[in-house]
Amino acid sequence: MIQFQCKWCGAPMEAPDSQAGQSERCGACGRDCPVPACDAAAPPRPKAVDAEDDLTWQEAARAILTFAAIVLALWAVFSATALTINPALLGAIILLLLRPRASHE
Repeated sequence: MIQFQCKWCGAPMEAPDSQAGQSERCGACGRDCPVPACDAAAPPRPKAVDAEDDLTWQEAARAILTFAAIVLALWAVFSATALTINPALLGAIILLLLRPRASHE
């Protein structure tokens, strides 16, 4: 059996190997969908996740939390003192505070 997805609605479909290259009617949307060849029918395997990808996501989450903390702190300072600040200056301050620092390993 060839397993594939309807090219119109994405519903999972299957057809006998003998129907490769022909059309099969989708049970979900009712449209004719071409049956792929046997070797093209297998869906691509997902990429394995390694420790480096996890570390990247952890660093991204840390940067987002740091950014939010800086924005809240600056907002509290400027709203408490009734000062106004140029948004471009605020962005520059945040970027300076979030810039990568050299590691001393």
